[in-house]
Amino acid sequence: MPVHMITLEAEGRTIALRVRVASTPEHQAAGFQCATPQEIERSLILFDFGREISTQFHMQNVPAALDIAFAKLDGRIFAVLRMEPSATALYGPMGDFRYALEARKGFFASHGVRQGEARLVLPPPR
Repeated sequence: MPVHMITLEAEGRTIALRVRVASTPEHQAAGFQCATPQEIERSLILFDFGREISTQFHMQNVPAALDIAFAKLDGRIFAVLRMEPSATALYGPMGDFRYALEARKGFFASHGVRQGEARLVLPPPR
């Protein structure tokens, strides 16, 4: 997956983040599947679906719990969920989204990210 820099605005702060970008169906299907706990601890994955959609995420073959933030087309984070490893559970917000940012468990709380009060800022397309 390609790596890009994005900005997370939360609690009046701006945080620069290095993220792996999953913008193709193959990268989106892979996500953190079969990642090691160490990879999950040090990596962030930004799913960019190119438009607002309604879909769900699963945690099959993911060895550790994750947090996931869902953002609208304008980058506004409207939902933050905790996802636990499971062969059957599906996770998704109540509503359409363009972006989903997956991170280690506790990442968003540690950065003061609360739904409705934070925003992703992405660089303009190249």
